[in-house]
Amino acid sequence: MNRAVLLVLCAVPFLVSKTYGGDISPSFRISVYAPVQSDSPVRIVGLHYERGLIRLALANESERAVASVAIAGIEIAPPGCGSEPRKRVRVGGTPEPLEIPPHGTVLTPGQGYPPSFPAVVLMTNARRLEAAALQFQVVVMGVDFADGTRWRSQERLPRTPFDSSIVEADAGRCPNAAAIVKALSAIDHVEFGQTNERPSDEQDEGTKALPHLLFQCSLEGVKAVCPVS
Repeated sequence: MNRAVLLVLCAVPFLVSKTYGGDISPSFRISVYAPVQSDSPVRIVGLHYERGLIRLALANESERAVASVAIAGIEIAPPGCGSEPRKRVRVGGTPEPLEIPPHGTVLTPGQGYPPSFPAVVLMTNARRLEAAALQFQVVVMGVDFADGTRWRSQERLPRTPFDSSIVEADAGRCPNAAAIVKALSAIDHVEFGQTNERPSDEQDEGTKALPHLLFQCSLEGVKAVCPVS
């Protein structure tokens, strides 16, 4: 993995004041990032969100047509942002059919088909982790080419996280973690926003912006409302 250029994710929860009889409604952040993989023939070049589903823009940088890809994600609470900072949940990792022409770019399918990810799963797993913030790192684990050859990542699962530098740097940056974890445990209904206004692979001052998605969830009693930023 290329350590010179890191695409990492940071989730820092905070408290947002709302007018509910003078109470303060806890807010919970979920951030999704894709670490750079210089050795992979298929790269994640964008993250998109639409109607409850996180979809990946995948670029085939090889001369061969791709027949299937394996995508894996790891969810973790930064140190100080959960009862057990090293606990994680792994999702995906199984090769799924996805045709990508040589040097082509495709968006993973919608309607809940892998290797896309339902956003509600992130909130569900945050409760399982007893996390006050959630980071979700997603990478390409394997590529099967149409000619029968294949590529496999040197990463070995389970590993948490794929890149630890910013996770460690984010240690302890979860004020009111106990209150957020308690509020999250009472949630039984989650509403995610409909879509993000633009894809996450836009250019920024001549440098490629980090592919990322950010959900800022307001925890209101038994309901969480999570618009995408």
